[in-house]
Amino acid sequence: MKLTLFTLLIPATMAFPGISTAQTWLASFQQPLKNLIENPLRRSTVPQFIIDARHPWILANQRKLERLSNNEAFLCSAPDSITSSAGTKRETFTEEEFKVPLDLFSKLEIDNNRWPISRPGWANALERLGEMKRCPRALDQVKMLDVDISIHDSKYSDLHLRILEPSQPPEQLLILFGDVLETMPNLEALKWRIPQKYIHFFESTFKSRNLTLSSIKHLEPGLSHYMVAMCPNLEELESERDGSGLLLIEAALSAPKLKRFAMEGDQFDGWTPELISGTHYQLHS
Repeated sequence: MKLTLFTLLIPATMAFPGISTAQTWLASFQQPLKNLIENPLRRSTVPQFIIDARHPWILANQRKLERLSNNEAFLCSAPDSITSSAGTKRETFTEEEFKVPLDLFSKLEIDNNRWPISRPGWANALERLGEMKRCPRALDQVKMLDVDISIHDSKYSDLHLRILEPSQPPEQLLILFGDVLETMPNLEALKWRIPQKYIHFFESTFKSRNLTLSSIKHLEPGLSHYMVAMCPNLEELESERDGSGLLLIEAALSAPKLKRFAMEGDQFDGWTPELISGTHYQLHS
């Protein structure tokens, strides 16, 4: 009955303005619903962004964490408040297991584009960012963030996924990305993969708020070359095969502290000796 009601709500919602917001809201239910259908008895209470990070300690202790009365508070609180935030079920852990690893949040991801994940891109990013924002410990400790958003443009095989994928990133998501990035004081490495047709939405929002990522030392911007200028202490810049060599080197020339510049693939078309004269960047073909 609930599944039928969920399906019937979709066309009704589409009749109203603000469809991107409505679609994103509805899409937030797709993963829990999918989990419920596939295994009604297996619904993790651990925040999804923590599961997605695939830390070995989480993989080993996920079932025990799910038995805590508030595992989000237990995992996300400052170390000196862990005991009180775990609730009344500490007995499910040994003393060694009870210690949250210092590197638990060192590497985080927002990715709907790796197996076996199949989630609408904007909705997944919005949910993961919301979880991170509620987790002060993750925001403070993360050193590497991998963002890889794939928008399927109605290429989903499932009808409900095609319907729930907004045609552009919701404004709420653009703002939330800036909010979260600004509250990651120890973030050193950022991998940023946004499809080319949506780059200008992020660029406009980030520039309008004068987003500055002072802690970033290593950047893989994909096609978002504008992000180089937002990282004033950048030391390493990398480009994969989807990058544009000329645009990226132009951005790199404005990075005053850059020590290493690496490129992969056939991205050297249009380069001239004058363009790269005097540089000491490392180039990989």
